[in-house]
Amino acid sequence: MIRFDTNFVLHDFLGVRNVTITLPDEVALQARIWAAEADTSVSQFLGRVLVERMERESGYEQSRRQFLFRSPVILRENPQSYANRDDIKALLAWQPLAATSASISKAWEIEDRCGLSWWGSLIVASALQSQCAILFSEDMQDGLQIDGLRICNPLIPGFDVTLLQ
Repeated sequence: MIRFDTNFVLHDFLGVRNVTITLPDEVALQARIWAAEADTSVSQFLGRVLVERMERESGYEQSRRQFLFRSPVILRENPQSYANRDDIKALLAWQPLAATSASISKAWEIEDRCGLSWWGSLIVASALQSQCAILFSEDMQDGLQIDGLRICNPLIPGFDVTLLQ
């Protein structure tokens, strides 16, 4: 339970309020430790924490308002002018696999078991579904083996492609 005493007190040139708070013992102990590390009193330490929080939330609110009140702009007048569409069409020649319930389930299992990111797990699941033996990735751990799939980082110094045979 938190109790507040909001009597107004004038300290030197600052108008501040005395506030009495009730904390669990372990929270009060940690507050004392943090205050001591900051070479200040618990009251001043908690006051700084609250001011920082107010400033952070105020900055967030200001940014949110600025974003929401901007006028919308047209990104491109001609949607056919996207250059990436040609790149994607070229990649379709590789016949990419569609995400299926089986590949998504496998990705979840890999994510839970191996601790990979969701997207990394989906890539590994797709490589396994395609019966790949080696997956080249600069984002995953070099040498990692998952269900018979070997992950290789070709960008590490000293990478030897002959080791893959």
